[in-house]
Amino acid sequence: MTVETLDFKQLEAFCAVMTAGGVTGAARLLHRSQPNVSRLIQELENTLGFALFVRNGPRISPTEHALRFHPEAERLVNVFHHVRERAEAIGSGQPPSFEISAISALAVSLVPPALAAIPRELMPRSLHVQAAVVDRVAQSVATGASDFGLASFPVSYPGLGVKWVGEAPCVAALRHDHPLAAKPLIPLRAFADCTLITMSNPFKLRYRVDHVFEKERIAPRAIVDTNTGATALSLAREGLGVAIVDPATAYGMPFRDLVLRPLDVRIPFFFGAIVGASRALPPALSVFSDAVLAAAERLLPGFRLHQTLGADLLEDALYGEQPLQT
Repeated sequence: MTVETLDFKQLEAFCAVMTAGGVTGAARLLHRSQPNVSRLIQELENTLGFALFVRNGPRISPTEHALRFHPEAERLVNVFHHVRERAEAIGSGQPPSFEISAISALAVSLVPPALAAIPRELMPRSLHVQAAVVDRVAQSVATGASDFGLASFPVSYPGLGVKWVGEAPCVAALRHDHPLAAKPLIPLRAFADCTLITMSNPFKLRYRVDHVFEKERIAPRAIVDTNTGATALSLAREGLGVAIVDPATAYGMPFRDLVLRPLDVRIPFFFGAIVGASRALPPALSVFSDAVLAAAERLLPGFRLHQTLGADLLEDALYGEQPLQT
């Protein structure tokens, strides 16, 4: 089986069944007959060489193969829709649609004000903003599914170009009535007497947080970790500890009853714009890129801009060996 043998209608039917949870609901979504959708699913199974659904009377359940195949099928279906939109825009003389992929922290904080800065005459009739984990952002941009990406670093994927790198310090987030909330600056040594809320991935932001605590020879009284900055803020709001989070999440998702304070040690959060290595940006996305930087300067205290850097310098800064020079 090759990509060329895949049929768009079959993939669309499969994604609709996965979304609706059954053939009947998928048929309604697609405005097709139920037998037609069933036939398309059977044809796709024959093409792929594995079963997608287990049938138990009128009910069906996705197989393990279907669960693994679904994200890729959904990506292909989205790409086809976007190609069709672009073709229609080109034919009508309108700005072509584009897709921006960003990690959730940047999607909610920097993307909206940057999009608002694009002149109306450059805005397409359709645009797409996808929030995803950093690896998915990189893959989407590298494969051309997205035209522009905003990712945290480190990130690596063949076919990527880094347009710019930004840096801003992480902040402490804590309940407004927490004893430390009265301090204008949170000393790292204060965590020896309280619970640290931090990220769970040991190879990304958590690495730099742990590195600073080890360097200062400070051990938090207790640690709670999670996989998203938004969850860390929610935990801090409930008084479960003091969170150290990236500034984009902290300032882009303000929480009631939560205050933000700088730390007495700079823990850098690195992020930047990634593009296809051999693809030129259309005018609207060039404006967007500059507008993201402007939004970062307004929103993120202590923001620093770095031009495109060599991989060795960026890696040293990411893993605590030496600071970047602006």
